Amino acid sequence: MAKIRAMSILAVCLGLPAAVTASASEVTFDWQQTSGSVEATGSITLSSASLTAQDAEGTGQFDLTGSGSGALAEVAAFSFSFDGHSLSSVTSNSTGWRDNYPGEPVNFLESTWTASETFGNSNPPVGTLQVIQSSGQTSTVSFGGVTASGYWALQPAATPVPVPASVWLLLPSLASFGLLARRRKPAET
Repeated sequence: MAKIRAMSILAVCLGLPAAVTASASEVTFDWQQTSGSVEATGSITLSSASLTAQDAEGTGQFDLTGSGSGALAEVAAFSFSFDGHSLSSVTSNSTGWRDNYPGEPVNFLESTWTASETFGNSNPPVGTLQVIQSSGQTSTVSFGGVTASGYWALQPAATPVPVPASVWLLLPSLASFGLLARRRKPAET
């Protein structure tokens, strides 16, 4: 095991291609409001071993087809605020999670799901905050008589910063100094 790990580290240091396929375990979508008199904010992060680096960058199309509790388990984080109230969990999903059109200028979450919570313990309650998205791109938010519309836009994963070429020249030099130090014999007295 230690040998495999050392060889992997060496391959990375020498710039050799890795044997493992690039993957991304998470994609995040942020709320983009298009209408409504009260501002809403939110984000949803999905986590799945089926997601690839291309999915996270927005260049690939993903379709996590589980529904119900399977789809809800793929929600790693959810937060939404509207009209002074907040939601922190998705309550249902009937289609799984999708980004049907890869490579768009903006990639959208296109699924059928809801998040809702009733606030206030008076009778009747103060109101129910709901985020509802049908299979298209538009989501509707409502709390009492206040509404807003918008969509969930993919926030592309950060692009890795390349290592400067000088680092690759420095590594073999350091290795050769290490070898020279090991070969040097102690002085006889």
